[in-house]
Amino acid sequence: MMKQEFENLIGKEVSDKDYEVIDRVYTFHPAISETEGKKQIADIYNAGGMAVIRGMLEAADIMNSLEKELEEARAALEKVVRRIQNVKDNGIEYEQCRKDLLSTFDRSNSLEEWNFARKLIADRYGSKRVEQLTEELKLN
Repeated sequence: MMKQEFENLIGKEVSDKDYEVIDRVYTFHPAISETEGKKQIADIYNAGGMAVIRGMLEAADIMNSLEKELEEARAALEKVVRRIQNVKDNGIEYEQCRKDLLSTFDRSNSLEEWNFARKLIADRYGSKRVEQLTEELKLN
C-alpha cells in the first residue's frame, strides 16, 4: 500500500517516519489479513493512533525476520533436493568432490597448502568441477 492510499483511508496525512512504521506493521504483522489488511491497519490507526501501531512493531519485525529465515531454509532445502537428484541422475562423483574440497579446505593451514590440495583434487575430478564447487561453496 502506498502512503497516499493509506492517507486517503484515514482522511489525513502522516509523516514519512510514521508511515514507514505503519507499512512495516501492515506488511508483516501476523494479525493483519492479506485480504483485509488495508482496512485493518486504517481502523487500528483511527482507533489508537501511532501508539498502538508502534506497539505492534516488534511482532511485525519478528515475523519479517522469521519469514526471511524461512525463505533461506527453503532455498537451502531446494539445493539439497537438487543435489539428491544429481546423485540419482549422475552418480556420486560431484558429492565426493564436494566432500573432498570441504574437508581439505578445513584442514589447510595456508593459501599455498589449499591451492596445492585443490590442484590435486582437480586432477582427480576435473578442474571445471573443482572451480564450480569452489565458487559455489565460497572457498576462495
